[in-house]
Amino acid sequence: MANEDTKVNGWLSGTIIVAVGTVLAYLFTYRYETGYADVFGIPYEFISIDLAMALRIAILIIGLLWTIYPVANLIAIFLPKNDHPMYNALIYYSVIACYTILIMLLFRNLWKEWLPYVIGFIIILIIELVWPLLTIRGKKSYTEKFIESQEHEAPGFFRSLPGRFFMKIGIRGFWLIWGLVMFYSIIYKAGESSALHKKDFYLYGDKSQYAVVAIYDDVLIFANYDVTAKEIYNKYMITKLGENPISLTLRKNIGPLKIKDSPDTISNNQ
Repeated sequence: MANEDTKVNGWLSGTIIVAVGTVLAYLFTYRYETGYADVFGIPYEFISIDLAMALRIAILIIGLLWTIYPVANLIAIFLPKNDHPMYNALIYYSVIACYTILIMLLFRNLWKEWLPYVIGFIIILIIELVWPLLTIRGKKSYTEKFIESQEHEAPGFFRSLPGRFFMKIGIRGFWLIWGLVMFYSIIYKAGESSALHKKDFYLYGDKSQYAVVAIYDDVLIFANYDVTAKEIYNKYMITKLGENPISLTLRKNIGPLKIKDSPDTISNNQ
């Protein structure tokens, strides 16, 4: 009987993992597409998720994890033991550091996109790690100063809603949720990066005068573009695939294309 209960519990656990994993896969895929759509100004109503798209995002996630693995592994090597008083704090800062590095890798030459995250990370380090050295006096080691500063902050934190939630879910639940939130944000930024770095476009029209910015199911979204100025106008047109035969031509290295107000949009605003 005990063995049967164990088998049932194991089957239920596996089923729950598969169900949650499927939901997260579609959630992350949708989040990626919203990041991509926001760059071009495409309404979310047109976004459609399918299995192929979810698998593509899964491969992207694996690539991101593989990219950040050497950095995370190096941090893990130099981390103190679990019983060290600064262990959890260093894990927290390491996660933020990995997040910042991923943002920099995603946007690369677009420094205006990643610079605010680097500045924010530096400010966090100054407030959390340097401030105790400057404010806590006495002949104490840095670890003792850091612990004292955390003890001053802890009562207020545990009375807050995040603190009460933290006490309910425990340290493992906290890191699980923290990791999911980080990935949720990173996936959105990956979508933005994909749009901002997109070089290859399908061209549409008798004279290939339109660049296709997105294809969702049977919906084709395209707009006029200027290959010389590397600009695309934000007045989009939509057609449904399958209604009439269309011709698409793949043109490489015409991007990245900057979004520009179309002449119609400018005249209407004026």
